[in-house]
Amino acid sequence: MSPNAITETAAKSLTDALTNKNTTIRSQAIRAVTHFCQTQPSAFENTVSTITDILSNDSDRGVQHQAAEAINTISQQEPELLTENVGEMTTVLDADSLHHDEIAKREAIVTALGNVGCTTEENTEIIVDALVEALGDPWKDVREASLSALSTVGIGKSKNVDETLQHVIEVITDSEETPSVRIKAVDLIESVGRERSELVMKSRPEIVDVLPDKEAERLDAAE
Repeated sequence: MSPNAITETAAKSLTDALTNKNTTIRSQAIRAVTHFCQTQPSAFENTVSTITDILSNDSDRGVQHQAAEAINTISQQEPELLTENVGEMTTVLDADSLHHDEIAKREAIVTALGNVGCTTEENTEIIVDALVEALGDPWKDVREASLSALSTVGIGKSKNVDETLQHVIEVITDSEETPSVRIKAVDLIESVGRERSELVMKSRPEIVDVLPDKEAERLDAAE
C-alpha cells in the first residue's frame, strides 16, 4: 500500500473515530487529527470539518473543549484548513455566550477566527462581525481575546471599518469596562492608526477625554 493510501485510510479511520460512542476514543482521535493536520494537512481537510461539528454537537463538554483547543492549534499552523468551517465556529460563540464553563472554549475559537481571518480574505466580514459581537461577551477573557483577534485580522481590511472602529471606541469609553480590556482596545486603535491614521484622527475627539494620560500619549505616537 502506498504512503498516500495509508494516509487516506488513517484520515478515514480517524474521522470515524471522532463520532465513536466512546468518549475516550473521540478524545484520542482529536489529538491524533491535530497532530496529522500539522504534518499532512491536505489529507485531513475533511476530518477538520468533523471536529468543528463536535464543538456544539458532542454530548461531552470536555470533548467539546478539546475540539476548540484543537481548532485553535490547527489555526496557528494550517489556518486554510478552517476556511470552510468559519460559519460553524461563529455559531458556537452565539450558542455558548452565557455559560461560565465555556469561557476557555469561546476564547480558543475567537483566537482561531483571528488566525483564519489573517491569512485569507474569504469570510473576512463574517469573521469581523463575529469578533465585534464577542466584544459584548459576559466574560472579559473572551472580550480581550476578541480585540486581539481583530488586531490579528486587521480591521482595515473590513468593508465596514468605520462601524467596527466605533464598536472599539465604545469599549474604551465604557467606564464600567475592565482596564485590561480597555487597554486592548487602545492597542487595536493604535494598529488602525498605523494602517489608516485618518480614522484615528476622526475618532480621537470621542475617546481622548476618557483615556488615561499614558494611553493618550500612546495614541499620539501611533499617529
